This record gives sequence, structure tokens and C-alpha cells, in this order.
Amino acid sequence: MRRAAFDNGSPHLVVCLFRRTVNAGLYIKKGGAVLLIVWGLSSSLSCGLVSREVKVPQLVAPLSTATLEDLLSRLNDFQQVRTLSARVAIQFQTEVPESGLGRRYRTADGRLILARPANVRLLIQAPLVKTTIAELASDGHRFQLLVYPEEYRLLVEGSNDRDYTEREEALEHNPQWREVGSLRRVRPQHITEALLWEPVEATNTNGLAAIEEFRQIEEERAPGQKPRWIIRSYYIISLLEPIGPNRARIRRKFWFDRTRGLLLVRQQVFGEAGEIRSEIRYEEFATAPNSSSLIPVEIRIARPYDRYSIRLGLDRTSLVVNGEVSQALFRLEKPAEWGDTVRVINLDRKGN
Repeated sequence: MRRAAFDNGSPHLVVCLFRRTVNAGLYIKKGGAVLLIVWGLSSSLSCGLVSREVKVPQLVAPLSTATLEDLLSRLNDFQQVRTLSARVAIQFQTEVPESGLGRRYRTADGRLILARPANVRLLIQAPLVKTTIAELASDGHRFQLLVYPEEYRLLVEGSNDRDYTEREEALEHNPQWREVGSLRRVRPQHITEALLWEPVEATNTNGLAAIEEFRQIEEERAPGQKPRWIIRSYYIISLLEPIGPNRARIRRKFWFDRTRGLLLVRQQVFGEAGEIRSEIRYEEFATAPNSSSLIPVEIRIARPYDRYSIRLGLDRTSLVVNGEVSQALFRLEKPAEWGDTVRVINLDRKGN
């Protein structure tokens, strides 16, 4: 230890060196008391900070810029897509959070038809043999699920805006209901909210819209190159709904990738308590022959509270936008040849 002292009434300076640590203190005499002020610095030498060169994620550039009004306009421009149909590849995955396990089903073939405001029909077929497994439909108010295999034949009906968690738990003792597997949790309206979102003005009447930038560290995997960590910048549009004086709840978030020309790459739908009901990601896009709108053709929909997820791949060559679609398509009827022995479960009625 080296001490430098000043006995002529000036402050006493103390410097202590221990290995790589510099501790400096200042003695100040005030009356009969002595005050000590201490500070410390880390150093490989007796002065200066230790540093070394490290790699840090780089911000992907260039970045597109936009205002809140620009992005709201982009969302509403998609209203030009009134109907949409395409062949699809569809894959379901169920989850059992308590065990940390899930079940992923083989990719099936199908046909998807959508029409505004919230109509959907989805035909699911077994790959290769093309036999029908199930059909799902919604007219915007009610949904239906029709299961085709003879040993599982079932027609399920319910209302789009109701939560059937307790009702479904009560049905778990029914072996026919359990055998339906992942399909019993799938709701066709989860597909319409991913591809036919309402105009922002309609969903946000008397509400608020906010914009923010969000930067996220992500792993980038380019073909033929080693994975690397990057920083990607997004604009996020949040739609809020007032619920009382100085109170609001979040309803949706739309994510625009600033490094990809402001593409809409993600949507989040929130419940009454702020929980994420749908996590939707858009991964690839295409244009139809008679439309200038970019259509998402690779879509992932995760429903964490319903414990399932869907991956939809739309066939670009079969994509038709704004074609003629009959409203009768969005109401299912069990085939007449099935007779009256098919089980019908109306989730709005107990005891069936």
C-alpha cells in the first residue's frame, strides 16, 4: 500500500493497489472527525478498464419508415380481398403443457374457401388416397365440424363467440369425442381472424391505435452460411379498446418487418384479460393473377389456451382471389347416406 499524506491541513489521499483492483480513497478532516470517501475501479494495470473485442449482433438494414396512418392504411387495403380459395397443405399439432409433450399429425391435403366478412370452409383429406377426413365451416356466427371416418362419424356445432372449455371437459368421458383427436379443439373462425381481419375502423371504434418500434435479436440461417445473430426492427401497431375512465385493454397487435418492405409478418389476438389467444405468423407471400394484394401462403396459427396449432400452406398455383363463392358453402349438412345414427353434439345444449 502506498499512502500520500498532506499534514498542512489539506485532504489526505490514500491509494490502495491489490492485484487487479484499484481502490482509491480520500480522507477529509473536518473538525475532529475524519471522513473517508472510497471508490473502486477494475484494471489489469494500475489505471484504465479491462476490455476485449467481442462480436455483437448487427442491425439489419436498410430500414423502411412509415407513419401510423401509413400502416393502418396497409391493413385496410387488404379489405380488397373479398374471397379467397386455394388447395392447402395442413398440419395440426396438439400440446399437453403439464407433461411438456405434444402430438404432431401428418400433413394432410385440403381445400380452403374464405369470404368476407367471416365465412370459411375447410376440407381435410388424407394424403395420397384423398379420402375425406373432416370438414369445418363457419358463417361468421356459428361453426361446424363434420368428421367423416365411419367409426368416428360426428357433427359438432357451436357459437363463434362462446368459450366451451367447461363443456368440453364434461365431454372427455365420451370415447367418441376423445377419438376425434386434435380436430375437436379446432375452430374454423381461428382461420378467418388470421386471413380476413376486420377493417381497423370497425374493430377500433372509439378506441385507440398506437405505433412503436421493437428491435429483436434473432438467429438468421442463410443457405450455405453459418447461423448468425442479428437485430431485426419491427413496427408494431396496437389496437386498444377503452373499458372505463383512464382504462383500456389491448385487442390486437400487427407486426410489420422494416427490413422486408413493411410486410405484415405477425399478428397477435388478445382476450379479455390480456392473454394471447392467437399467435399468427406469416412466412411467405404470393400474388394471385387478378389481384395486386400480397397473400400470405405460409401461415402458422398457435392457440396456446386451446392447446393446438395449425400450419397452413396455400398452393400458389391454385390461388384464386375475388372469385364467385356461394354462401351455401359455409353451412354443413351431414350426408344423407349416413342416416340418423350419426352423433350430433351441439355445444350450446347440455346432455347431447
